Amino acid sequence: MLDENIEKGRDEKRQEFRTLLRDEVSEAVKANMVDVTNAMSVVTERMNRWEAEQDAAEKEGRKHNLPGSMEETHEGETYNFGRVFRGLTLGNPEKECPMELAMSRELYDMGTVPDTAGGFLVPTQVFEDQIIPLLRPQVIAMDLGITQLPVTGAGVVEIPREVSGPAVDNVAENAANTATDLSFGNHRLEPHCAQSYVKASRRFLQLGVGADQFIRRRMAEELALKWNEWILKGTGADGNPIGIYNTAGVNTVDFTSATSGSGAVVTADFYTDLLAMEDTLADANALTGAQSLGFAVANRFLRAARQIKSEDSTADHLEMGRKIFSAGAEDFILGYRYRRTTQLASGANTEAIFGDFSKAVLATWNNLSIEASNVADDALQKRQTHIVAYIDVDVAVTQPTAFCVTQNLDTTNL
Repeated sequence: MLDENIEKGRDEKRQEFRTLLRDEVSEAVKANMVDVTNAMSVVTERMNRWEAEQDAAEKEGRKHNLPGSMEETHEGETYNFGRVFRGLTLGNPEKECPMELAMSRELYDMGTVPDTAGGFLVPTQVFEDQIIPLLRPQVIAMDLGITQLPVTGAGVVEIPREVSGPAVDNVAENAANTATDLSFGNHRLEPHCAQSYVKASRRFLQLGVGADQFIRRRMAEELALKWNEWILKGTGADGNPIGIYNTAGVNTVDFTSATSGSGAVVTADFYTDLLAMEDTLADANALTGAQSLGFAVANRFLRAARQIKSEDSTADHLEMGRKIFSAGAEDFILGYRYRRTTQLASGANTEAIFGDFSKAVLATWNNLSIEASNVADDALQKRQTHIVAYIDVDVAVTQPTAFCVTQNLDTTNL
């Protein structure tokens, strides 16, 4: 009986201990859960605050990146050239293009360019997003890889350019090579105004059916012609920048013997001279490591390349590598991309440029500016809107020896 009472007492003590231990563990778990919950609440609060700050920073950044685009009345809209011209035509931009007007006014306030007396300033981002993609396939130097340099402000910019390259000598044992320095100079980039002038039906603009796409494409076509001319063959006179062809220090190859009979027959020397163009870049250490090698050629240059004779004695020999219907047009010259253009001369002195186009720079200043009038010239009689878009650009060749141009190639009678 005594043993039973003792054992019963022990069981009661054990149960009491278990209950106490369970209660203590439960309290500890509850306390820890509270701590975990509090910690999670702090983390959640901090995350929410961080996300709010990021959202605010993104909106603020976008507002400054594309002025006027985050105003409540037109949040999320994209810039529309059709609305701009319709607003200018109707004389009511506040109604027709409020977002674009807000952008233009803010750009005026920023003082990026002088006020154009009623015109519109197009943000650089809009120009790059909506006009540059249209220009790229038409401005062949852009397609070939010319370096683009957006410039802020209205002043000149100076960039370094190579004046003379290093020399490499054979050095014998215990001898020294000739000391040569890589000479640099400064090239001043100054604004040259490239202007597009197009005419559009006022009724078409008011209807707005495809107006935006039509206007952007026409402006790009007009600007592309001028940019091609300036980049490839600008003369430096009459407001033109100096283009690649006329830059001092570019390599030249004489193509006099590449044709015979006043340019009526393309001889095998044409191929030799093409290789010589490649050799000039190799000799100037401009071929290895080049980033954007290619040809810009006049139409007759390409025609001549397709008519190279296997021999140069008579005109009835087959062309080298004749391909008419089987392969279509070739995409490469000597393995390098080419683009044809009307901005290089054909005829008695047919022109072509071969080089690393990344060693040339196309600088653009500030913003595209747009003005429109429905009374200028005969626009009132013809129910037209005359549209002018202009932007300042300049061209610089930073390494002239990275380019080679043709001389004395006569394709007159091809």
